[in-house]
Amino acid sequence: MRHTLNLDCKTHHEGKDGKFPILIRVSLNGEHDYINTGRRIKVEHYDKKLKAVKKGITGYSSYTSHIDKQKGILEEIINDFDRKEEIATFSKIKEIYNSKTGKEKSISFHKFNESKKLEYVLDLLMAGKDLALVSDAGTPLILDPGCDLVLNARNKGIKIVAIPGPSSLTCALSLCSYKTNDFLFLGFLPERKSIREKTIRSFRERASLVILFVAPHDLKKYSGEIFGVYPDIDVFYARELTKVFEECWYGKLSELIEIVNNRNLKGEIVLGLRFGIDKGGLSLPENVDLDLVIKEMKGLINEGYSLKEASKSFADKLGLSKKLLYDKYLKSK
Repeated sequence: MRHTLNLDCKTHHEGKDGKFPILIRVSLNGEHDYINTGRRIKVEHYDKKLKAVKKGITGYSSYTSHIDKQKGILEEIINDFDRKEEIATFSKIKEIYNSKTGKEKSISFHKFNESKKLEYVLDLLMAGKDLALVSDAGTPLILDPGCDLVLNARNKGIKIVAIPGPSSLTCALSLCSYKTNDFLFLGFLPERKSIREKTIRSFRERASLVILFVAPHDLKKYSGEIFGVYPDIDVFYARELTKVFEECWYGKLSELIEIVNNRNLKGEIVLGLRFGIDKGGLSLPENVDLDLVIKEMKGLINEGYSLKEASKSFADKLGLSKKLLYDKYLKSK
């Protein structure tokens, strides 16, 4: 398993002691994270514009030799994963790095222990420690724990810096080839079937493109439920985005169900459900001419039907929102 690895030295924000921690930015297979080398640099020795150690200063060779040594340790760790043909993740790399350098191990922080670890982590921050909230896959706080930590840290006046990283949501939007000026991200669907069914039925009224996260063991069941309401929609399917076994596909939902029916899938899945072209902010199937629908509604109303009845009749017939047709008719008058 060959890993694409890039290393470069960076410093971070200034600490309370007026010094900057020296970090090594590790780019691994398109994702990146920061490793704290444990060495701190005086502010006068740091070039803020270049974000690097100033050349020619006293002790410059000491800084660079320290950085080179830490890079060597990281390269050795990655090469070891390659020799064993194992997949490396940042949590594994950091744990091995810390054991080799005698540094404190990383702190596990997830939805099951977030409330217990919160005060401990805040105490470390208040004591002047520099900490990084890292996610092995995706971007922290996008359906991951950490919101309470960030909120409490901000309330205590602790500086928070975001380091952009890969997100399966934005990756899916860039790959799906659908217009994304009107989309709705719902994360994971509700576990309760009654609530989930209600949510699914609301998709078309809420946006022309709906993005979902789906666990692999739920894909067949949820795809079937969505198909029962919207049998003709286009769908974009992506699995393990930005990772070694990335997989993307788009077509009809009925085709996707056939493809995944006999597969044992692993890894996070992103589904993009396309309900039509965005026409002036309205989600409509491509074969629907809204102006013609309004004209036919007027004919029905002239026959004695109320606007409410006409809206319901065409909404049921075309699979549209009653409110959408009702409001559009009023605007056309």
